Amino acid sequence: MAKSFEPKIIIDPFSILVVNPQGELKRVYCPFLARCMIPRDDLIENQIYSVEMVKTELSEEIFFIIRGKIYSHHRFVLVL
Repeated sequence: MAKSFEPKIIIDPFSILVVNPQGELKRVYCPFLARCMIPRDDLIENQIYSVEMVKTELSEEIFFIIRGKIYSHHRFVLVL
């Protein structure tokens, strides 16, 4: 009988895992750069920001901490 596999979510506030354009899984460490694609409040579209930290909520949504404020990662694309 095969053992049951239960995936684990590893939360690291100082890095994220990304798949690069070559299809390789890479860890990117804070601070890293992200370009704002969906402006909000003090975020300017196409402006590049430095991500200080990464945060997740119980909903498993990912947030970027930029200048001490929390923003959804959906507003950004990474600058690699």
